[in-house]
Amino acid sequence: MRVDEAIRYASTKGYRVLDDGSPVSPSGRILKTNMRGGYLYFGVRRYPETTTGVPVHRLMAYQKYGDSALADGIESRHKNGDSTNNSVDNILIGSRSDNCLDIEPERRIAIARNAASYRRSLPDHQVILLREKRAAGATYEELMYEFDISKSTVSFICNRKTYKHIAG
Repeated sequence: MRVDEAIRYASTKGYRVLDDGSPVSPSGRILKTNMRGGYLYFGVRRYPETTTGVPVHRLMAYQKYGDSALADGIESRHKNGDSTNNSVDNILIGSRSDNCLDIEPERRIAIARNAASYRRSLPDHQVILLREKRAAGATYEELMYEFDISKSTVSFICNRKTYKHIAG
């Protein structure tokens, strides 16, 4: 069952999320949650003998915004960036870009740097060495062959268009 179907199913069966973010059963009992992928989920029994996981934040968004919360390209957002805070005041909907911008700038930069590290041509210590050699008079072509990178990459590193965060 897709997530949007699970949310609609849970809602029609009477499951809901209180304003404080606690999921409750149709009888009003507060449900246990489990963490999956950084988000809180609760189980909804479907017969015969199957349980469907429902993300608490998505059900809260559905309660708050209706079907527009399940539209293509729309994500449920945590305004304060805390994925465990599913209170009504903390849940918004928006685009993927909006969702990313909810992350604190320092954390967002750290995430981007980590992702970029897998695409880097050189480790940090080699960038420092390359800049030192360029300052000592090495040509772009010499550096290109020594570090096995393109001339444009040498230029970008030396002129701090890339690896800006590395001193040296």
